[in-house]
Amino acid sequence: MGRIHHHHEVELNYVFAGEVTYLHRGSTRRLGPGRLAVFWGAVPHSLVAVAPGSDMAWITLPLAAVRGWGLDPRFLRRLLEGEWCVAPAGSENRFPVASWVAELATARDASGPGLRHELQGCLWWLASRAVPTPERRRAADETEAGLRPVEAMARVMAERYQEPLDVATIAAAAGLHPNYAMTLFKRRCGLTLRDYLAHLRVTHAQRRLLEGSAKVADIALECGFATLSAFYDTFTRRVGMPPRAFREKFAAHG
Repeated sequence: MGRIHHHHEVELNYVFAGEVTYLHRGSTRRLGPGRLAVFWGAVPHSLVAVAPGSDMAWITLPLAAVRGWGLDPRFLRRLLEGEWCVAPAGSENRFPVASWVAELATARDASGPGLRHELQGCLWWLASRAVPTPERRRAADETEAGLRPVEAMARVMAERYQEPLDVATIAAAAGLHPNYAMTLFKRRCGLTLRDYLAHLRVTHAQRRLLEGSAKVADIALECGFATLSAFYDTFTRRVGMPPRAFREKFAAHG
């Protein structure tokens, strides 16, 4: 909790009891009991609040596998664009999440067709019924000191990552001095403002690499990188492979 991270997989989150709050794509998202949420883990995200007594589980699904499951392309695009998709209210008993977690915890049938088909069916169902509007926790309701300015800074980066943003501009969005803004963001999120901005740019680049055949150089400029070499260096360090290798590994499954 408290450290923003990202990964290649599609992530399913389910709360059995209590409530959790995420910082996700520049806004806070609240997930209550019995609600299933799905999003692409490449979008920077972090748990920022957990109600006492909360019990939850998250399951990650390989992106390459999900892209090969024949899902509605519109739903896949929503995920790749960073949308937070939540199962509608009243669907608490639709999926045996506790059974899935038990199987995965013991590695029993974890890679077998039974569980895989159940998870595939879950995403098929969500593709047609997931709530399209993110459940957002309003800043006015947020009681944790320091989260509102963090959200303000995260939001301006999420909205303007393609621009040559500097720390002063980001800090101004929260009404903070640049030095204090950097300290606060690092303390609450576990990484610097520049690192978070780089995460957002790389995520956008990953989506563009998966979507079509645009030139890598064009994608680099579109994502806010000043030079192609800076893009290659940042992308490779954060994704674990160069942009072209990422495209070859994942795009072919779409």
